[in-house]
Amino acid sequence: MDAPRVFLICVNRLVCEAMNILLRREGIEVVAVELNPEQALEKARAFHPNIILLESADDATDLEIALGRLVHENRGLRLISLNSRKNEISIYCRQQRPITRTQDLFEAICHD
Repeated sequence: MDAPRVFLICVNRLVCEAMNILLRREGIEVVAVELNPEQALEKARAFHPNIILLESADDATDLEIALGRLVHENRGLRLISLNSRKNEISIYCRQQRPITRTQDLFEAICHD
């Protein structure tokens, strides 16, 4: 299996930098990073990732809803929403899993 092509969307610069480093260390290709939610949807379309990893808030945002639609329109594209406050990752279709280790996130990216 080829390395996943991940588009990373964060609201917190430090979280974004840490996630970028961790993913690359695990051999996961990060095709783009975005800190501005207003530009994220356009960049998601432009970079053609197969996974969008979104640092999310407690409630679904307009961006998360729009990205969900994009996933629905593009076969093979997955949205993984990471909520660090709740220690949960949500994979598109609202499957939720607790995360206790960074390995839990890598498994969701590489094996689902």
